[in-house]
Amino acid sequence: MRAVVFATGHCPETEGFSERQLPALLPVAGRPFLHYVVESLVDSGVKKIDFILSDSPEKIEDSLGDGARWGVVFHYHLARDAARPYGRLSVIDIAEDEGVVLAHGDRLPLWRADVSTPRMELVFHGGVWTGWGMVPGAALRTIGDDCDEAALAGRLSALPDASRLDTALLLDVRSPEGLLDANWAALEKRFPKLLESRRETDQGIWILHNVSLHPTAKLNAPVYIGENCRIGAGVELGPRVVIASDCLVDQSSTLADTVVFAGSYVGQALELRHSIVNRNRLISVKAGTEIIVADNFILGSFVERDLLQLVKRARSRILAVLLLVVTSPLLLLAWLSSKFAICRRSVVRLPAPDGADYVTYNLISFCPSPEVHQRGGAAHQFFRHFLPGLLNVAFGHLPLVGVAPRSAPEIDALPHDWKQLYLGSMAGLITEAYVVHGASPSEDQLYSAEVFY
Repeated sequence: MRAVVFATGHCPETEGFSERQLPALLPVAGRPFLHYVVESLVDSGVKKIDFILSDSPEKIEDSLGDGARWGVVFHYHLARDAARPYGRLSVIDIAEDEGVVLAHGDRLPLWRADVSTPRMELVFHGGVWTGWGMVPGAALRTIGDDCDEAALAGRLSALPDASRLDTALLLDVRSPEGLLDANWAALEKRFPKLLESRRETDQGIWILHNVSLHPTAKLNAPVYIGENCRIGAGVELGPRVVIASDCLVDQSSTLADTVVFAGSYVGQALELRHSIVNRNRLISVKAGTEIIVADNFILGSFVERDLLQLVKRARSRILAVLLLVVTSPLLLLAWLSSKFAICRRSVVRLPAPDGADYVTYNLISFCPSPEVHQRGGAAHQFFRHFLPGLLNVAFGHLPLVGVAPRSAPEIDALPHDWKQLYLGSMAGLITEAYVVHGASPSEDQLYSAEVFY
C-alpha cells in the first residue's frame, strides 16, 4: 500500500510561533509531529510514502531520512505552490487501480486505513475534511495545478463511491491552541501509541536520558522532559508541561500547560501558563498574544546563552594573558614585596547549581590574608589581588568582571534570595561593588551592586 503525505509548510496560522520550523516538524511530546504521521501510516500497513514538499524541503528530508528507520521507502517531490500542491498527484506515477492513503503532515486523525480491502473513504472531524482518506489512483490522476485543499475536498466528496467517516479525535498543529492540545492528548494517553516508545519514570512523568533535575524541583504529572535538559532549583513543572530537548529552566520558575521548544532557555522566577516558548519568542495561548523577548536572560536560546558565556570567558582569558605579559615586571615586584607568600583561597566556580557539591578552585593573592575584598587602597588591591588573580582568569576559572568570588560556606550563609541570584551569576576580579562603593561596601551596598550586575 502507498501513501502520499503533503507537508508543504503552508499554514498562515503558525507563521509566528513556528518561525524557522515547518508546522509538520513542530514538537509533540518532544518529537516532530510528522514522525507520528509516518508511524500511523506504517502501522496501517503502508510500505511506500511519497512526500509532497515546498518550503524548506531539506528540513523534512533531514528529519525523516530515506525511511529505513521505519522499514518503508520514502520518495520526495517538490511543489512550486505551497498552497496548491495537489497537481503533483498526477505526475508521481500512481496506477489507476492503486489504492492511495492521502495524508497531511500537520494533522493526524484517530483513524486506521484498512489497506487489506481498500475503498474510497474520506475522514472528517467536526464536519470538516481532515485531509486524510483512502482514494483510488484513478481519482487522483486528473487533479490540476490550480487545486487547493478546499477544492480537493469538494472534488473527492463528489465522487460517486466516496464514503464518509467521522473521527472523534484529530491532532492538529496548525495553530498554537492545536499544538497544545496535541501535546496534552499525548501526555494524557488519549491518542494511542504516541508515547509507546517512551518509558515512564513515574505515573505520568517522562524523564529522558542525561537530564539534570534539581532535588528541590517539583513535577506535577503529566510532565515530559526531553534529553539533555537542566531543571534548576525550586522549579515547579506541571500539570501538562512538555520540555523538548536541550533546554534550561532556571531557578524558581513555574510552568503549567506550557510547551517549550528545543534549545530554549527559561529564566529565573518566571511564571508561564498556557504558553508556548520558542527560544526568545513567547506566545500566551490563553491571551492570544505573542512577544519577542529581547533580554536573553529572561527567555532565549540555551545554546546561544552557553555560547555567549564561552565567548566572554575566552575573551577574558585572552585579555588576561596580554595583561600578564605587559605587567609581568609589576607582578614579579609584587611577589617579591610579599616575601614570596602566595595565598590560595578555595572559592566556588560560577554559575553553580544549588544544593549540589560545588566545583571549586584556588584564587591566588599575594597578601597574608586570603580575603579578596578587605580594607586597602587601590594600589593594595591592584598589586596584592588583581595582578595575581589574572592567573586565575588566564586559566579560565573566572572572567575579569563579575560578582565577588566566595567560598562555599560564604555562599551557604547568604540569604536565600541573594544566594539564588549569586549562584546564577559569574564571579570576577573586578566587581560592581568595588567600582561603585570601594573595597569595603556595606552588606546592603554589596547586595544592591550584585543584583544590579
